[in-house]
Amino acid sequence: MQQPLVIGNVTVEVEMLNFGYGIRNVSFYVDGDCVYVDEEYPFEMVLGDCFVGERNITVVACDLGGQLAKDEVKVFVWNLGFLSRFVGKFG
Repeated sequence: MQQPLVIGNVTVEVEMLNFGYGIRNVSFYVDGDCVYVDEEYPFEMVLGDCFVGERNITVVACDLGGQLAKDEVKVFVWNLGFLSRFVGKFG
């Protein structure tokens, strides 16, 4: 299976169903490091680091009942831009 290719900045957006409890927050990890925690919908972050190579992006959602759900994807990033390492949520 081929992995996704990201050219430039990438917006990581989480879509989920939660029955019974609301979502407390979603944590975003890049290569195992927590880079952002979003506490309001829409749950997203923009990864804008200058980087060429493979990245592991993981999201962990926590609901108000304390239950966790996790998903991850491996992508190949080609970003030679001049943005900061991480650009947070856009309003």
